[in-house]
Amino acid sequence: MQLINESDNGPVCPICLSPNYKILYKITINMGIEHLGINPESEQGAKLKSIIRKLWEGDVSDFVQCMSCSFVYADPFIAG
Repeated sequence: MQLINESDNGPVCPICLSPNYKILYKITINMGIEHLGINPESEQGAKLKSIIRKLWEGDVSDFVQCMSCSFVYADPFIAG
């Protein structure tokens, strides 16, 4: 686990607004699509990749824990 304090560039806790966090794990777009039971190489998978890449603004999402309130959230923190 990586302890990080990036008040200018990193995620901010959506609960307490603290910039202090640690990365618990990362997932890729393909891992997320496979979790849904969809083949990332299928036509449906390709469409999902495009949508997720746009939402995440990249190919990886971090799951982080706030060091102040212990809330665990995804970065980017996207509701949809």
